[in-house]
Amino acid sequence: MAERRWADAAALVLLGVGGVAAWWGALGDGLLWLAPVIAVAALTAAGALRVRAAMVIVILWLPGSIIAAGLGAGVIAPAALDTTATALHDGLEALPTIGAATPVMQVWALAAVLLIAGTTFGLAGILWRGAAWWRTLGGFAMLLVPLAGAVATQQTPDASWIGALVLVAVVLRIAHGRTIPIVATAGVVGAVALFGAQVAAPRAGWQPFGHSHLAQFHELDTAQTYGPLGDRRTGAVMLDVTAKQPALWRMQVLEAFDNVRWLVSREATHLPEPAATRTKATVEVRGLRNRSLVSPGRITAVLGTGGTLPEPGDARALLAEPKEGNVYTVEAATVHTTAARLATIPIPKGHQYEPLTQLGLGRPPRYIPEPLARLAKSMPAPLKGTYWGRLFNLSWKLSRGVESELKVVRRVEDYLLGGNRYHYTTEVGAPGREPLLEFLFHTHKGYCQHFAGAAALILRSAGVPTRVIVGFATGEPIGHDTYAVRDEDAHAWIEVYFPGVGWVPFNPTPSAAPADISAGIDVLRATAAGPTGAGGTALQLLGGAAAVALILFLAARLTRRGRAPRTPLSELLVRLAPEPSGPRTTLRSLHPTLTEIGPATADLALVAERSRFGAPAASADPPRPGWMVWRALVDDVGVRRATTLMLRAATAPNGA
Repeated sequence: MAERRWADAAALVLLGVGGVAAWWGALGDGLLWLAPVIAVAALTAAGALRVRAAMVIVILWLPGSIIAAGLGAGVIAPAALDTTATALHDGLEALPTIGAATPVMQVWALAAVLLIAGTTFGLAGILWRGAAWWRTLGGFAMLLVPLAGAVATQQTPDASWIGALVLVAVVLRIAHGRTIPIVATAGVVGAVALFGAQVAAPRAGWQPFGHSHLAQFHELDTAQTYGPLGDRRTGAVMLDVTAKQPALWRMQVLEAFDNVRWLVSREATHLPEPAATRTKATVEVRGLRNRSLVSPGRITAVLGTGGTLPEPGDARALLAEPKEGNVYTVEAATVHTTAARLATIPIPKGHQYEPLTQLGLGRPPRYIPEPLARLAKSMPAPLKGTYWGRLFNLSWKLSRGVESELKVVRRVEDYLLGGNRYHYTTEVGAPGREPLLEFLFHTHKGYCQHFAGAAALILRSAGVPTRVIVGFATGEPIGHDTYAVRDEDAHAWIEVYFPGVGWVPFNPTPSAAPADISAGIDVLRATAAGPTGAGGTALQLLGGAAAVALILFLAARLTRRGRAPRTPLSELLVRLAPEPSGPRTTLRSLHPTLTEIGPATADLALVAERSRFGAPAASADPPRPGWMVWRALVDDVGVRRATTLMLRAATAPNGA
């Protein structure tokens, strides 16, 4: 019988669980359906499952993955195969912006990932079983498909953990379970990781080459540049904000557009906000050196600062630069609403909204229509073929015939976040003469400044009162109603004015951005949450990993039965004994030695002695010796210690 290769199985499980973890934030606990496939692949790689049986399971997984995603059996009927293939293709294309996709598209995306990942896992297990180098390389490449896909679509902001995971899997495969190479490599990896953590600060990712000259982020520049970032962001905490409700912490309002960039308006508008409620937020300064205050809405009062001054852009500033540990409290008027309440509000019309629907500075000429998108109906000759002409055509296309203001906002968000049209990245070149129009119609790549600024352009052209807001995203929850706001949470978003409600925030930036934004802040994102449970918890992921391990253990027990001799009870007890055994060691002499573990374990020595030397009717070894030892160990030392002792007994050589 071929030797079992459990180290290979462990490497496969490691890469499989890593692939699930990489996609967990986007697709949620629906990925747990991959657990049995990973288990089957691991058993195949270890030689505990026949190749023919594994191939049958892989073939059955092709339709099974579709059903596991929650789709009906009718989608795999022969007559529906063309439609199903198209839907799976669309689901794959939606993966980069899956958080903003419709619930139906999220289900098809889950089905596509289950299909591809499960099939590659199964085939990888078959290939890893062989000793030929080309088979091993092929299996390894298949296992990397889910991880590579997650990196390519930016499902994880920091891919360094994926590199470490792949390294450990390679070592397991090469070392074949030998302890010394594994421990040595783990020590090197740990040393490198510790050094990186100390140098780059908590939650820092690998820094791109060529960026080492950038200064560390300490101050947010609210000016919109649309060019390369001028500082290095490592995940360092800038603020600790305590508030009863999460929010986007705004610093400055940009209500003017000079045909190049968004900037502070000379004359701020003051529209009523009937739905605004009084909220309070306490801010503790950590690493931020901005004098401007952060707030969940329009500031109405400030406490504990020693005085503030009003600033342009509906902002307030401290009299002096803040120091670490400074604390202040802001009271603000904040609008909280729902999509249902906004759905029936029409696009507002009136002179009071015109400053918030125009582009360029100064009053527009009289012959310019309101809204600007109507220029698409009779495009002036100077605009034909230009970026501006394309902007008005796009705005007209997205708003034509739509009366609901929210529906126009939804269409603009869907356009920017769906269809794989635009990609989030901070690796951008120097901005051109018209950076936002170039983003919309040429480069299609940018970060929050580009997405928010472009959304505001399209909406204003459609007659929707819109402005750009600069500040920080919600941050990471670290305690009761407290959020750690990092340098990576520096953010730009938009606010849209709804009559009878007030200014409502929207976030038209893809979820690939590193900023932590609490779910539900954008009312459109809240209503688009799919049934797949996107963004599942770490506890669920650990449960999935435990399920894989349990299935692997049970399957190994089942496949061993009838193939390999079972370890007798006496041998297990010899391996468990705290003191080494010798040629004259008897089961009765083991009893006092095993007493050091516990009485239940020690009594098993007497049970084994009676089984071996008793009457013929009782001479058979107990049917499940491993289970007997496990239960006795749990009674004596608890589950954790029992697990350690059982692993030691299982891996110890015979007679040890």
